[in-house]
Amino acid sequence: MGTVKATARILVSSLAGIMTFLGTMTAGCDDIGGVPSWERCRSWLGTPIIEWPGGDWSPIFPLLLGIGVGYLVFRLLGFAPLRASK
Repeated sequence: MGTVKATARILVSSLAGIMTFLGTMTAGCDDIGGVPSWERCRSWLGTPIIEWPGGDWSPIFPLLLGIGVGYLVFRLLGFAPLRASK
């Protein structure tokens, strides 16, 4: 039973991290003058809700955010079911 809980915990936290990454990582932008980047850039899941600074390092921010959200979900799922079963 513990293996099933651990596997589900890992899968849900991985899915949360991946969805966060895909929702915030910019997939492509149209060059339209005078339009803010968040209106002309699209992510794989639609319009990103966060505008990242440009440059070569911009993919680092969505990646770190996705890892952070995945870790947070992993920790939250670890506290709730285990505390209730003890």
